[in-house]
Amino acid sequence: MGEILPTESPEGGGCADSTGAGGKPAVPGAARSAPRLATIPDAGQSHARTAMVPTSLPLPGEAGARPPGRLGADRPLGFFGGLADPTPVPVPPHVRVDGAAVPIDISRTNVLVHGDAITSLARLAPGSVDVIFADPPYNLQLRATDLRRPNDTAVAGVTDAWDAFGSFAEYDTFTRAWVEACRRVLKPSGSFWVIGSYHCIFRIGAILQDAGFWLLNDVVWVKSNPMPHFRGVRFTNAHETLIWAKRDESARNVTFNYQEMKALNGGKQMRSDWHLPICGGRERLRDGSGRKLHSTQKPEALLERVVLSTSRPGDVVLDPFSGSGTTGAVAQRLGRRWIMVERDAAYCDLIASRVCTIRPDADSVDWDAVVPRRRSS
Repeated sequence: MGEILPTESPEGGGCADSTGAGGKPAVPGAARSAPRLATIPDAGQSHARTAMVPTSLPLPGEAGARPPGRLGADRPLGFFGGLADPTPVPVPPHVRVDGAAVPIDISRTNVLVHGDAITSLARLAPGSVDVIFADPPYNLQLRATDLRRPNDTAVAGVTDAWDAFGSFAEYDTFTRAWVEACRRVLKPSGSFWVIGSYHCIFRIGAILQDAGFWLLNDVVWVKSNPMPHFRGVRFTNAHETLIWAKRDESARNVTFNYQEMKALNGGKQMRSDWHLPICGGRERLRDGSGRKLHSTQKPEALLERVVLSTSRPGDVVLDPFSGSGTTGAVAQRLGRRWIMVERDAAYCDLIASRVCTIRPDADSVDWDAVVPRRRSS
């Protein structure tokens, strides 16, 4: 893993202790206040963003604010990019458990589960999770293992063992198992998200419907900088599809923060085509030699939209195929709790080191002050 190492407490749990004397937080969070709509300039770009911003955060040009930077300089496409840093709060603790543990307690802290998704989800209580984001294996069915660019350099494709299945039937059996396991732990009012490419998303969508899920939207992630198609025999694959679903057709009070997403979209309804770059630059996790630590790391901006649109602060967000831990990292920064399941011990180490550096925004949006916040789907 190069220079990335986990930071653990002496008990072997999660992050190192971040409390002060008497067990109190070393730096308490600021008091909540009603948010305000603000236009946030983006230095170096021709546009600005509109966002819900707590009144305690100074905007660019106000006393205490830092000069706005390019989106992605500190937090790629982050929710508060270009704003002054809020008062820091302690890094939330997490515990790392074996997926065979019975049961997995999620009542007090974030949980990193080392284990198989299907086995581990069986250890969670039914109806205990508010949001699920699943990024399952693509089943790319790659026949060529030596992909080359026109200049004869190698392409770092997805050749991991976790993406190899013997047949469509084997993949479908695997998919049905984890989909049913997710549906069991999802609250009746919860949201389920899954992302995939053309190799798998249509099969997954049909299995979701067969399992009883009710589809609400398909969202197209349009990649502004996709990997080219080097052989010149197909169109460039420039998008992936997300499916947003609720537990069943009768589910009510599903959280959808319509007004907040509209505000983030410059006062216009947010559409189902999301134009975002793939993960790169300083956001991309690499080892000491510069190699990518995970072949399919998703950009934080994508997960921000998922988490912000369909959850509230304090909600529990589950990722059954955590990989590099982007879902939990974003959830933690936005004041949500998380459960991440990952079967690869090395990726668990990576996740542990990543979340131990992320502090929640001290004075995040007071969602209860924004009306309307919830819509029934």
